[in-house]
Amino acid sequence: MLLLGDRQILRIFAKHDPYWNTGHLGEVTAEMETFGPPSIRVVEWRGELFAVEGSHRLAAAHALGLVPNVIVEHPERYDSSDEGFWDSRRDKLPHYAWVI
Repeated sequence: MLLLGDRQILRIFAKHDPYWNTGHLGEVTAEMETFGPPSIRVVEWRGELFAVEGSHRLAAAHALGLVPNVIVEHPERYDSSDEGFWDSRRDKLPHYAWVI
């Protein structure tokens, strides 16, 4: 996690941008207004969190100011050849952040 003074910042990189033209994001947002924050599975790589699911749930939670429940999984392997993959994902994927 990142630090901002004495507070932590939870930052999660989504799998992809939400699909804005399908209405799905509105459905997810409405459900979240009723049921509260989502649970999101993420992979942790060198302190960064990458979602393995829930791009729409992340966007909706961020818009509603709800901090998701994070379920951290670890990569199946740790190999130096993976560095480029995770760096490219971090540079290209949308991300959402919450001060907690």
